Amino acid sequence: MKWVMKDPDFLVRKAEPSDLASVLFLLQQAGRWLQTKNTTQWDYYVTDLQENTEEVSDSIDRENTYIVESDNGECVASITLEMAPQDGTALSGEMMQKRMMLFICTV
Repeated sequence: MKWVMKDPDFLVRKAEPSDLASVLFLLQQAGRWLQTKNTTQWDYYVTDLQENTEEVSDSIDRENTYIVESDNGECVASITLEMAPQDGTALSGEMMQKRMMLFICTV
C-alpha cells in the first residue's frame, strides 16, 4: 500500500528491514523530546535502545510499521499499528479484540 499526500508530497509505505535504523532514530528522538516534557514515557528508547531493537525489528517483520518519506526520500516519521501491547501487558479477551495501538514518531 502506498499513500501520497500533496503539498508537500509525502509517501507512506510499509517499513522494510533496511528501515530499522531510521525507525530507531525516530523513536530515540521522540523519547528525548518526551524527556523535555518531564515524562519518562519512552525513556527506554533513550537509555536502552539496544535492548528494544528486537521489538522494533519484529514489528517491521510483522508489517505493522510504516514509514513516511518526504518528497526527497527522507524518512520524516514512522507509524506503528499494533493490535496488542508488546510489553507483556495482560488484557482481557474483549479488550484485546478492541484495542489497537498507534505510535507516531516524527523528526
